[in-house]
Amino acid sequence: MSSLAEILHNKLQEFSNLNAIRINNNEITYADLNTNGLRVASIIDRLKIRKETIGLVGQRNFTSYFAILGIIYSGCNYTPISLKSNENKILSILRDCKIKILIGSKKDIDKIEKILISNKNSHSVKYIIQDEPDKIENDNFFLKFNFKNEKSLKKPIKSNAKDILYVLYTSGSTGEPKGVMVTNKNVISYLKALSQIWHVKPGIKVSQFHEFNFDPHVDDLFFTWINGGVSCVISEEELLIPYEFIKRENIEIWISVPTVFNFMLKLNLLESNVFPSLKILRFGGEPFQKELADACRIAAPNADIENHYGPTEATINVSKYLYNGNEQMNFHNSILPIGKPHIGTTIRLIDKEQNIIKDGEIGEIVFKGNQISEGYLNDPIKTNLKFIRFSWDLSEAIWYRSGDLGFFNKDNDLEILGRIDSQIKIGGKRIEIGEI
Repeated sequence: MSSLAEILHNKLQEFSNLNAIRINNNEITYADLNTNGLRVASIIDRLKIRKETIGLVGQRNFTSYFAILGIIYSGCNYTPISLKSNENKILSILRDCKIKILIGSKKDIDKIEKILISNKNSHSVKYIIQDEPDKIENDNFFLKFNFKNEKSLKKPIKSNAKDILYVLYTSGSTGEPKGVMVTNKNVISYLKALSQIWHVKPGIKVSQFHEFNFDPHVDDLFFTWINGGVSCVISEEELLIPYEFIKRENIEIWISVPTVFNFMLKLNLLESNVFPSLKILRFGGEPFQKELADACRIAAPNADIENHYGPTEATINVSKYLYNGNEQMNFHNSILPIGKPHIGTTIRLIDKEQNIIKDGEIGEIVFKGNQISEGYLNDPIKTNLKFIRFSWDLSEAIWYRSGDLGFFNKDNDLEILGRIDSQIKIGGKRIEIGEI
């Protein structure tokens, strides 16, 4: 199996003359994206950083996309450093990953630099890569590089399918976030499964809605790029109500949590055929109500309405349900099912004794397949609790215990009922009460 870097590099060369990213009215081509990614990778290579975690700072500017590609091209892995997180969480991630390099726009780097300097004994950052030259006033702390002046690598640094691609932090029951390690193999397996569902052509316009610390950004970016589409980046100001954005940009694939469209429903914005350009309308991360699905069919009559499901530990999504509006069944609490597993994923339901339950009974959702991640960074105890083998599976494969409760309905579609623990969801992200 190839690495994602190799796949992306080949595809970016294939689509070199097409537009890859659009922010407001500004666009860059696949050639520009590829060149700048190789420039970022060149600095990382020159610093002799190999297969380590690099901090990706900020988002929604071209530099952030050059950075994510450059990290992948360098053979390293990335973890997003969200400037929306509190200072303690930022420092906790830096410590846990032992991050030596931060990459981002100068505007975003300036914000995090203040945190680093005031806590200089609690982090390991040595190098900063940004998009503008800077007076090195803090050269006692960091060495700074401007990647725009760098000569590009000819090709990505070789990596393999087993290498970590990114580390995403989810909520921890003790208040400390957990770093989920996701490999090249996990993401490539997911992209292959999604390619069996979505058949798209170069030039398709896809929303870039998700924060980098929420794993559906893989759809927004990598799925779009391997298919020659345009990642259309929505501004912070339009995130909650993307009504004008979808119309203005003629978005064809929209991916988000249901809450976003629910806001528009409450504001009476989902009028008949208001989004004629939409071909795929995909939701996940939260319960998707039938009332909203019906409203979406009216507002976007040309779109497939899909409900996807999957935790970070299983790499984005592992199941899909296509809503056609003709279902006669009464969904549990009028919530759409999460459907059937993707190709390559096996889903089962177990009881408290970890035995498979009978059809129709409620149990914990567990799954196995090539999308199952490597567990939690620096935390073998939690990893062993959630990533386990079952005596009834003679293949001795690793299964992930989701902590979600569900049942298979009469159509053999999986419906989800809630949690077996104290987690809640806000904006599609799992939050432990202890972290609050």
